[in-house]
Amino acid sequence: MRRALILFFTLVTFIFSNELEITYTQIIESEPVSHYLKMTESYLRKTGIDDLIRKEVVQSYSLTALGNLPLPEESSVKHQVTDKIWVVAGDTGITDTELSDYSTMIKEISLPALKSKLNRVPVKKVRITLFTTPESFGQALLQAGIASSDVTTMVKSSGGVALNSSIWIPLYNLEGKGGIANALTHELVHVTLNQLGIASKLPLWLNEGTAWVTGLAAQEKVDSFQAKVETVVMRESVQNLAEKGKLQPLDDTEQGLYYLEAQGYLATDALIKKYGLETFQEFLNQTQNSRVNDSFERTFKLSLYDYEKAFKP
Repeated sequence: MRRALILFFTLVTFIFSNELEITYTQIIESEPVSHYLKMTESYLRKTGIDDLIRKEVVQSYSLTALGNLPLPEESSVKHQVTDKIWVVAGDTGITDTELSDYSTMIKEISLPALKSKLNRVPVKKVRITLFTTPESFGQALLQAGIASSDVTTMVKSSGGVALNSSIWIPLYNLEGKGGIANALTHELVHVTLNQLGIASKLPLWLNEGTAWVTGLAAQEKVDSFQAKVETVVMRESVQNLAEKGKLQPLDDTEQGLYYLEAQGYLATDALIKKYGLETFQEFLNQTQNSRVNDSFERTFKLSLYDYEKAFKP
């Protein structure tokens, strides 16, 4: 889903370039930004990104039969990040030096973000494969058994794929080091929740919201301006829909994954801000051995259903 936000960020970078010497604060406070956000929301709809992403969601469920993503042709370019995590070149476009840099990013940015937000890191082996071209990523998806029609969509719009303990990252779809830090961390959250047996219990908005909260925290460390722009875009897009009376409840998965993820991020962030990070972490801990409805109500003193229905961005 991050690809949609990359489109936003690319436009905002173009419009508010350094040549204009406009600071982040000025952008947020200026009148044109609301117009810009509405314009980009319209652009996003015109691209059909909602339909594209919805296909990815459907495809992700059918991938579960694979167990783990198959490894592309064995690469000699690989790095061990920790005793649990390996990062591997998915094609010849990544040098050993670049792979070392990504390994450092995971160790110094992604894992501390997971520890800070979740108080957890992966407990089993994780393999992260990085791709530099649409061709290599597409070929790997085809070899994994993905339908060619879905591969076309994923090659263009995907920012990352996580399945059980495997992660594939198409670097060419990501915006700078900040975008890469977000993507790596986002997918590591999914893998960590998978390994803890939590992911399948959480509603989609909370699963994605947790990944976004953590991914943005990592991105903030690398490129704070980019992270703030992404946050503003998500908030404004959801609020624009709400003002039009078109925003669906959190548990409605038919509104398009972009809005579900954006709303999920806002709802998860609000939950953490209201009850505190330690309480949120306790909720995740309890969910390991309980039904999510029970752990949510026990931790936050209200039902998951009530929170989903009452949340307003």
